[in-house]
Amino acid sequence: WSPPQPVLLQVERSAPLVGRTAELEQLRAWLHVGQHGQGRTILIAGDSGVGKTRLAYEGLHAASKAGMITLLGAAYEQEGLMAYQPFIEAFNHYLAERQRSPDENPISGFQPRGSGDPQQEQWALLNATETFLNGLASTLPVVLLLDDLHAADEASLHLFHYLARQTRAAPVVLLATYRSDIGDTTGTPFSTLLNALYRERLSETLTLAPLEEDAASGIMAHTLGGK
Repeated sequence: WSPPQPVLLQVERSAPLVGRTAELEQLRAWLHVGQHGQGRTILIAGDSGVGKTRLAYEGLHAASKAGMITLLGAAYEQEGLMAYQPFIEAFNHYLAERQRSPDENPISGFQPRGSGDPQQEQWALLNATETFLNGLASTLPVVLLLDDLHAADEASLHLFHYLARQTRAAPVVLLATYRSDIGDTTGTPFSTLLNALYRERLSETLTLAPLEEDAASGIMAHTLGGK
């Protein structure tokens, strides 16, 4: 299985990953658990520009090479809050790369049950998404990366929490990055999600500190073609 195209391009064309050996090894170890039938939720936190996405892409690339199915979606602060957008993007890309019908997307292709009860309809959509991921995981372990989770809409955050609870017994790894320097988030849906994941012991967090001087110098030397 090949990783999503953006992952492949960034890993192959970017500067070598430096100064993150311990973090990458920890991430690989956590992803390895997913290969043995145990679900896991992994959060990569850090300031803007510290290298969260790059590390997550390296992890996704390693997971793909290990034979896991990899999916990638992202939230975009500039594009407003579209319901379930990161998940829809991840599933659409996966289906398109495998020449499968977009109607198979469990969210955008969801057919309301006609119950007239909004809560029942929402539960049915969440359950359809879980069923889709578990269906993939019945063939190979799955890693779903959601980049910039802090910028996701409230519906996506509810779905993320639901999947974190429901996929613990399946080889499904939820991987997400988020900014830790966005100011006071107390009382926001994102803060509520982080608190719930922590309280229910559903997630592991990898917090990235700024790179050491020689690591930063190595990236600059590679970019500029000299010391």
